[in-house]
Order: sequence, then C-alpha cells, then structure tokens
Amino acid sequence: MKRIESFPSDLKLLPEQCLHVYRVLSSSAVASDELSELEPNVFFNRLRGPAAAWNISMTDTTRWETEIKSYICRMRQNDQLHIIQTFAGPTLADLRRVDEDMGRGGERDNLKNNLMCLVEELRGRSMLPAILFHMNRARCEHFAILIRDELVKSEDEYKKLKKFPTEVGALRRDRDGLLVQLRKLGYSDHYDPDDKKLSAASRDRIAQALTELQGVERRIDELQGMQREFILTPDRTRLSDEDICDAMGIEQVEDAPEVWMVPTLRRGIAVHHSGNNRKYRQAVESLFRMKKIGLIVATSTLAVGINMPCRCSVFVGDAIYINGMNFRQMSGRAGRRGFDLRGDVVFYFMPSNKIHRLLSSELPALVGNRVISSSTILRLILKHGIIKHAESTSTAGKQDMAVCQLGIEAVTRLINFPLFKLNHLMADQAANSVAFCIEYLFRLGLIAQVDNDVTACDLGALATHLFYAEPANFSLVSLLRTETLKRVLLDSADGQLELLNVLCNLFCCLPLEQSMAEAVRTKKIAGPSKIKLEPLHPDLVKILERQGEEAIQLLRDYWDLYVRSNEDILPGESTLPLSGLGFPQVQAKGGKDPLLERYSLKFRLRSSFVALSGWDDEFATVHELCATARNGLYMDAKVRRGAKET
Repeated sequence: MKRIESFPSDLKLLPEQCLHVYRVLSSSAVASDELSELEPNVFFNRLRGPAAAWNISMTDTTRWETEIKSYICRMRQNDQLHIIQTFAGPTLADLRRVDEDMGRGGERDNLKNNLMCLVEELRGRSMLPAILFHMNRARCEHFAILIRDELVKSEDEYKKLKKFPTEVGALRRDRDGLLVQLRKLGYSDHYDPDDKKLSAASRDRIAQALTELQGVERRIDELQGMQREFILTPDRTRLSDEDICDAMGIEQVEDAPEVWMVPTLRRGIAVHHSGNNRKYRQAVESLFRMKKIGLIVATSTLAVGINMPCRCSVFVGDAIYINGMNFRQMSGRAGRRGFDLRGDVVFYFMPSNKIHRLLSSELPALVGNRVISSSTILRLILKHGIIKHAESTSTAGKQDMAVCQLGIEAVTRLINFPLFKLNHLMADQAANSVAFCIEYLFRLGLIAQVDNDVTACDLGALATHLFYAEPANFSLVSLLRTETLKRVLLDSADGQLELLNVLCNLFCCLPLEQSMAEAVRTKKIAGPSKIKLEPLHPDLVKILERQGEEAIQLLRDYWDLYVRSNEDILPGESTLPLSGLGFPQVQAKGGKDPLLERYSLKFRLRSSFVALSGWDDEFATVHELCATARNGLYMDAKVRRGAKET
C-alpha cells in the first residue's frame, strides 16, 4: 500500500465515523500527545469553550474531521497500514466473503435468492424509502414482482401461523348471527330509524346490532386484506386503489398499462425506467415524493434531473455503465438536505475491486462543449418563429405568453452560455460560427427572409426533427429537393427496398468488424439477412459530394475572412508543437524575394508547422481543416457538422 498523502476532496466522514477513527487511533500503539488534542471533549472545549461544548455545529465537526485526516496523513506508512487494517478489517472480510459467494454462483441467481433478505434488512434498519439501482430494464420489473410475490407468500404463511382463517370463520358466523337477529327485529334494506311502527327498545337493539355488524365486517376486511407488516411504505399505510387511479389518471385499476403495476404499488413497490408508460412513471414520481412508496427499482433514469430524495441508495449488481460520475449521481439521492439527517449507500453483490474504484475515483473535470451547429441554429430559428406567432395571436392567453417568455429566456441562455465564450477570441469566433451556419442554411433553402425576418421553410421542420443525425438530416433534405432521388427509385426493381437502402446509408451505416468483413468477402455467411449495405446510386453520391464541397468552401471562406479581419489580435506561431522550441519570425533584409514570393505556398488558415510539409489552404474535409488550423482558431468538426463530409 502506498503512503496516504491526502484524501480525495469528495470523501467526507460523518461525525460517528470520525469518532470511530479516533477510537481506533487512540487504542493503537501509535497514539501520541498530538492525538490527545483531538479527543472530542478537549477539541470542542478548546474550539467553542466549555459553556458551548453541548451545542456542536456541523462546521465544528468538519474542522474535527479535517484535523483527523491531517493527522493520518502525517503518520508513517507502516502506522497508516496498521490503522487501516484495524479500521477496515471487518469490512474487507465481508467483501472477501461476498466475492467468494459471487464466484460460487451466477449474478442472477445470487440476486434472486437474496434480494428479499436485503429488503428485510433495509426495513429493519429504517432505511426506507430506498432506491434500488439496476441497469437492466427487464430485471427491474422482475425484481419488483419478485419482492411483491415474496411479501404475499410471507403474508399467507403469517396468516396461517396466526390462525387468521379460523378467526375469519368465527367472525363470519358472528356476522350471520347478527344478520339473523336483525331480521327478527324487523330490519330490512328500507329500514328507517324514525319509523314509529317499531318500539324504542327495538330501534335501540337494531342500532346496537348494526354497530356490532360494522365492527365484525371491518375486522374481517382487516384480516383478509394486506397486513401492515408486509407493506413497504415508510409509514406502512395501505395505498388505496383510488389513490393509484388518481395518480395514474385512469378510471379503474384494470385500465393500468401492465397487469403487474397496481399490485406492486399496493405493496409500496414501484419500477422506474425510460421504457415505462409515461403516466405510470409520473405516478411513481408523485407517490414517492408523497411518501406512499417505500421501494423503487430503477435504472439510471433517477440519477439526474428528477427530485426524488430517499434514505438509501442500493446498487444491485454490477454494470459497465456505473462509473465514478454515475455512482455519485445515484448515491446522491440518499440523504438529501432538508429531508433526512443522513443517507446510506449499499453495494449488493458488486465485486470488491469495483467498489474500491468507485469510492476512490475522482470526479472528471467539467469540459465545455460548444453546441453551435447548423441544426442548433435551425432549431432556434424555428422556436423564434413559434414564439413570434404566439405573441401576434390575439387569442393568446396569459399562460401562452408566459410560455413564450420562458422560451425567449431559454434561447437567450443558450446563446450566452458562459462555456461558449472562454475569452474574447472565442466570443468573436462563436459569432462567426453562427454567421456561417445561417449562410449555410440559406444555401440549403431551409430558411428564408420574410419581411425583414428570418423564418424556417418547408423542410426545415424535418431537418430539425432529425437534428440528432446531423449531417445526415441535411443530406436527406438535399436529396429530397432534387428529382434525382425520385428517378432512381422509379428506375429500380424494388423502389421501397432502394429507399430503405438510401436511408440506411444516411442514418444507420456502421463499419463492419474485420472478422465480419472477411466473412462477407469470402461469402462464408449464409442466410436471408443482408450484412453489407449496397452502395448508393452514383447520381446520389454526386449530389452529396457536391453538397460537401460547397459546405467546405463556404466554411473556409468564412474563416479566411475572419483571419484577415483579426490578423493583428490572433496569436503568432513561433513555437514548434512537439519540442516547444521557438523560432524567430523576421523578414530578411532587402524585403521579400520575388522568386520565393512567386513559388511559395499561400496559406492563412493552415498551421505554419503543417505548411512546412507542403500543405496550403486547400482542405479535403472539415476534420482536416479543424485538425490543422493555425493557433488561436477554436474550431471543432463536431460543432460544424452541417458542413461535414457525407
């Protein structure tokens, strides 16, 4: 083990954990006079004074935690190892035992056979409500149904043990006797308490019998219904069918999208993942915040963007999607400030080495991502048109105007987002990128100028809807604007199959693995499936190539104009990129040599270092332009995907 020099910045110890660490330190052979100053009574009396020692704030405990960590970092390596072995010995032994259990059986069997034990442990330690995170949608539903069935099974055994059926039989006999007694007293469905035909004594006996009958029926319902011990809601209250129907927006429980949904909700169990029915998912979120659900089995959909605080986050099994960032997002659901004083994180059948990596991993650095692309600009223009139309409509109410105002504020935040403008050069270049995107959209015919305003044209909505597939969305628009695509489809033997091939080449084209490509080449794969896509028709390829060339030329012209206008403020290139050695940029005496001036390369966008290899400002692809641009130009092929080659 390496010597501990410092603790991770996001590793916090609770006050009781600090007290445990101090007791381990004080009971070991490495105790010193310096450690005696960290004794709680001594430390807090010195910090706040004896009169205020009973009222210890979180700030005080944080300072105590910092001092304890600092003391551990100053210890010798062997002493640190001894303390860690003493402090973490039981936990490490438990982890080794879990690894051994996981080695003896598969993950699915281990999770299935021990899941109910986990739930009982959580309930016994008052750690509900809890969220069980698992990355498989189908298993999330399977786990919820499994827990519900185990609760039902345990409840049936409990009722048999407590002789509920015998008691229910006796109560039913009492009910039948009360009904017979009421009929003898003259009670019927049309009974009127104010009926003067019956004597006062008879009416009193009928009222007493009805009260006893209601008590008997209530007790029968309690015995036959769900018992509080087998409901996972935090306060063990039953969730009525009316509450479930109101939350899901349905008239009766039979209208639920899936048959398992309502029975699990009755037990205080729910499932949450992106494949759920939208109304059910919203009902789960609402009921959980109302403390009417005690256990949710969810994927990472609950990690970000949804306010659903709980007392405990449980990681059920392992998955490659659980990294340092997702771990902190998921575990951060537990112990939210203002809801609970503390939160717990449980690892359930996760390998010990993965747990160590998650706990010791540092948070990744936040990197700004400029999203200025042609699709983004087109979406903003389309949103601007919608907002302007709503503002000009006379029937627009206050709510519509409020939505318009929110849209304007959202667009403004997007344009002025601070990660777009790290310095004054990036601010100017962001404006240059926007200008290029607008010009590019004009040339594609997706936007037009109408009455001194810019508006989206007919196919603009289609390109906006397919923004995630950029630049394929613009390629599809270019093909739809020509008669060539229609002619190619009509001339083919199967027009639908040819159209499918075009769309697959634009949106779904993936490179074949080497082994698969070799099998396709040697025709070793037999079957009806088509592994390799047929190439696009040559006429369609020409259209797309011409579009790409025009886009690259337009992009180059815009940046060439920017460099010409800002040559004096752009940083120079007098340092070699690999060695860091500088070289002088001076002009020879007597001015420029006419012969050299005539035959030398002309470049303005290209890096001087790359130009040494004979490259000028002619670029084949957008990636080449962005990768070999001169110093000071913040260009990225991802944010200019509208001009990307197809």
